[in-house]
Amino acid sequence: MMKKQFTAIDLFSGVGGISLGLSQVGFEILLANDFDPEISKSYQKNFPNVHFVAGDIKDIDFKSEFNNSGQNFSSVDLIVGGPPCQGYSMANRKRLEEDYRNLLFKEFVRAIDFFEPKSFLIENVEGMKSENIKENGKNTGVIEVLTDYFNERNYAIRLIHLKSEELGIPQFRRRILILGTNLSSKSNDISLMKIGNLPKLFNNYESLKTKDQNQMKLFDNNDLQDPPTVYESISDLPELYAGEGNEHMSYISEPRNDYQKLMRTNSTEVRNH
Repeated sequence: MMKKQFTAIDLFSGVGGISLGLSQVGFEILLANDFDPEISKSYQKNFPNVHFVAGDIKDIDFKSEFNNSGQNFSSVDLIVGGPPCQGYSMANRKRLEEDYRNLLFKEFVRAIDFFEPKSFLIENVEGMKSENIKENGKNTGVIEVLTDYFNERNYAIRLIHLKSEELGIPQFRRRILILGTNLSSKSNDISLMKIGNLPKLFNNYESLKTKDQNQMKLFDNNDLQDPPTVYESISDLPELYAGEGNEHMSYISEPRNDYQKLMRTNSTEVRNH
C-alpha cells in the first residue's frame, strides 16, 4: 500500500470511486459525504476508516465534524466533489433553472471557505457549461459564477474536458473537471495549462467515427490504439438471462485482453453478477 502523503475530503462521494483513485496515489481521505442512504452504506463498507457523514450536505456543520471526528483538518490538501449532475445533464429533458440540485455546488464552495484547502477538483457533466442560475437577480452561467467565487478566494482555476474512451474506459462519456489551487507556486502552471493534462492513451469517439466512414483521420496521433469495446470488457463474464445470476460465480475464461486483466486484479470470482 502506498504511503499516505496528502489529505483529501470527498463530497458527493457516491460509493467512493474518486476516493479509491485518490487512495491509490497516496491520499488519506479525512471526510466524505453523500445524501443517498444506500449509497452511503456502500461507501462506508468500501472505506470503513473514513469519517463519513450521511445526509444532506446543506445540514453538515463542518466545525462540529471537525471537532468530533478525531481527524486533523488543519491542513487539507484537496477537496473533491461531483455535485449532483441531473439538473445539468443533457439527458434531462426537464432541465430547469429552479432545479435545487443546480445550486448544490455552493455547498462545495462553503466547504472550501471552511477548510481552505490547497487545491480542489470539481467533476460534472458537460451540461454544466451551458447551465444558467439566478445570481444577484440575473441569469448567469454556473461556470462564470464559480470562476468569480474562486477568484475572490484567490484560487487559480482551469477547466478540463475529459473524454473517457481516451483513457481506456469502454464507454463514450464526456465530463468537465474544474481544477483549482491557492498555491502561489502552482498558479502560473494552472494558468499556462501545465497542470491537469490528461494523457491521451486511445483514440476518441470522433476519431472512430471518422475511421468507420473511411474518411481522412483527423486526430493528431494516428499511432494510438482504439479503446476497448464493451464486449472486450465483459466477454469473460457468465452469460445471463433476465432474473438469473448469483452472488458468487466463476469467470468463463482466462482474461482475454489487458482490460480484463486489469479489472480482475486480486479477483478470483465474479461477485453480484
